[in-house]
Amino acid sequence: MKVLSVKWFKILPIKIKSIIAIIPFFYELKKIKAAEIIFFFPSYHTGGAERVHLDIVNSFKTSNTYIFFEAKSNSDNNKNEFIRNSNYYDVYELLKRSRITKSIFRFLLIKTINNSKNTHTLFASYSSFFYTITPKIKKGLKKIDLTHSFSLSGKGIETSSLPYASFLTNRIVINERTLNDFKSLYEDNNLERYFNRIKIIQNGVSFKQNDFSIKKNNTIKICFVGRWSNEKRPELFLRIAKRTALKTSKFKFYFIGTNVNSHRKTIKEHSTESLGEITNKEELIKLYKEFHYIFITSNREGFPMVLMEAMSFGVVPVCTNVGGISEHIISEENGYLIDDNVDQEIIIKDFLRIIYSLESHQNYNDLSLNTYNYAKENFGIDVFKNSYRELFLKKS
Repeated sequence: MKVLSVKWFKILPIKIKSIIAIIPFFYELKKIKAAEIIFFFPSYHTGGAERVHLDIVNSFKTSNTYIFFEAKSNSDNNKNEFIRNSNYYDVYELLKRSRITKSIFRFLLIKTINNSKNTHTLFASYSSFFYTITPKIKKGLKKIDLTHSFSLSGKGIETSSLPYASFLTNRIVINERTLNDFKSLYEDNNLERYFNRIKIIQNGVSFKQNDFSIKKNNTIKICFVGRWSNEKRPELFLRIAKRTALKTSKFKFYFIGTNVNSHRKTIKEHSTESLGEITNKEELIKLYKEFHYIFITSNREGFPMVLMEAMSFGVVPVCTNVGGISEHIISEENGYLIDDNVDQEIIIKDFLRIIYSLESHQNYNDLSLNTYNYAKENFGIDVFKNSYRELFLKKS
């Protein structure tokens, strides 16, 4: 009995702390109940997926919305934009707490949503928590998720969410590749009856400041825009840059992205200028107007937002042919495609072959104009926003 008492006194402060942690959430329940649309997103830091999520939220500025952020964000860069017209709650700390705390949170949220006369849509992207509450949400409420691309392992959230497929009103993907990936996954798991719930809504960009202009040709400027991560393979870009610099001085390479502080020395050693993370939109626009080419060296993509943004300024893409990239890029018409390969040396040589063919810079203006025109015709933000409005607001 004495041992139990000692153990209890050790655990008691932790239990009390966990229960106290839920108290601030009680003050949010009234706001949640008033919300017409409730979003579940991982984070608000800088990133292509976060940019898409923000564009979706901004499609409903006149609606009463509420956002849950499930993961810990690396920065606050997009936070103010997310919450400008929306209430929000960072749920990361709560989901780390004890089972009883998570259970209380889950119970309160489900009860509040089900008792609301205002809420009509729950929308999520890469939110594990969202799927766990879908079976308990009342019928008639739309439950929709967005998948940007499948994981390389095939064991990502696209697989863990399969038990909840029947509870989802719709699944949104951004390209044909992911649509076909889902169909194959559904076939393998006897879920073919839900094929018709999967829909494509392509991402979009604004063209307010994107008039086409001829770029200066003195030095050919090549950029990498993206976070330092395994799937983006920034080290490939750097190796390509260094090999190019050893042979010719006609090219200059730039690295823009997150998580680069610990890699600045490596970037510099590979004949590349690090511009770090650029959060000022005007500054990024100015750079896009100067860059000639953007390189994508990823082994996995949906269709990168940075490609849409860069192409809207006539920046010509040179990309590994992964994900949905080939649905928009046609070699020598509006960019160049490089076959992906397990042997990275082969990929590097293919990029170098393209680079050396660009050295004369012949026909660049025509290629850049083709790139700009394709982006303007296919990547408009209005179609994107109207598609989400129709999906959310149209009565079932």
